[in-house]
Amino acid sequence: MQRPDEAVEILRRWAGGDFDALTPDAQGRDAVDELADTMAMRPKLWWQAFQTVFAESDRTAKKNLAEPLEALLHVGGELLWDEVAAVARRDRMIANAFWDAMYFLQLGNEAYKRLGRQMTVEAFVRHEPRIPSKPGQPRPEESGDEWSGDVLIYLTREDPEEAWALCLELLAVSADPGWTATIGAFIVEDLLHDHGDAFIDRIEAEAARNERLRMALPTARWMVPEHLMARVKAAAGPYWDEKL
Repeated sequence: MQRPDEAVEILRRWAGGDFDALTPDAQGRDAVDELADTMAMRPKLWWQAFQTVFAESDRTAKKNLAEPLEALLHVGGELLWDEVAAVARRDRMIANAFWDAMYFLQLGNEAYKRLGRQMTVEAFVRHEPRIPSKPGQPRPEESGDEWSGDVLIYLTREDPEEAWALCLELLAVSADPGWTATIGAFIVEDLLHDHGDAFIDRIEAEAARNERLRMALPTARWMVPEHLMARVKAAAGPYWDEKL
């Protein structure tokens, strides 16, 4: 049975890039499969070891720990998901790693259920000023809030009702034109592209009473279905600018 110090040393080797996670052995199993089998015996011990190694790791090492975290969440199940999410609520980098791992495992809905709307709003408020505004602009160092942008993209595709609710909460944060433009581009445009026929009526109704949504609509134009474009323009009213 694995000891805590052994688990830490194994994860340090992963963090250092010592394992080729995708190279299968003769039986078609790879290093992640073998690690998952070991983790399954004592997932909470491995979670404690993971936190130790993750906290001491630089950016590259944290990325190298992605596969071990995916394996751990896979074998740990809901009880471990709850425990990791509890830490994620106070540790931004863990939040980022948790979302990425759960999304890779096709468990984005379970991750969002645990992180929640309020935490997503707060993270995106911090993350938005760091989003590159020009092509080729270098990305800043990771802050741990990047997951919030990925959640917005995920929800517009998988849970449009929640994406719409999140959109309205984010619009309520600020009337700054740059902020409303970002929400238009990140959420409203994707809702119109993917679910336009289902959402256009409520977008029009909300825009009639919500100036911030009217301000957001001009940046929701590039992927709008052609048959809805006139209605989007009308909903934006004087904020629509053909020159954008």
